[in-house]
Amino acid sequence: MKKEDILLKIRPAHRSFILEFFLIFIILSAIYIIQVFGLFLNPIGLYAAIGFSIIIIIYVEFVRYSNTYFITKNQLQKRHGIISKKIESIFFENISEINLSQNLFQRIIGYGDVIVNSQASNQLSFKKIANPKKIRTQIEKLKGYQK
Repeated sequence: MKKEDILLKIRPAHRSFILEFFLIFIILSAIYIIQVFGLFLNPIGLYAAIGFSIIIIIYVEFVRYSNTYFITKNQLQKRHGIISKKIESIFFENISEINLSQNLFQRIIGYGDVIVNSQASNQLSFKKIANPKKIRTQIEKLKGYQK
């Protein structure tokens, strides 16, 4: 795929990992409170908590960068993987249905999934993306559903 053909490049949104970031906040807050109140914290426990927080951050970034979604002039494409790649695509003329999936929490935070079905029963999911309604509308315009 040529770079000039790409209309939009999308990755999972940082906000979709709010629970992971909240867990990091809880861990670091607990360490801070323990330090402020002068309670004893075993250095191994401190290092383990900080290490666990770093592992969560690495996990979030790994998931984000190993999943990339592209909208081009002719097709939708999902690339998964960093070392080994899996590429899935659906051409616009083969799209039969475009769905949006958001629960209440996802609607409040502003992310969700766009699920595209093809006539050949293939499915391409843009998971945990920001502004899924906007992305769905853009796909519909490119497909020709809306004028």
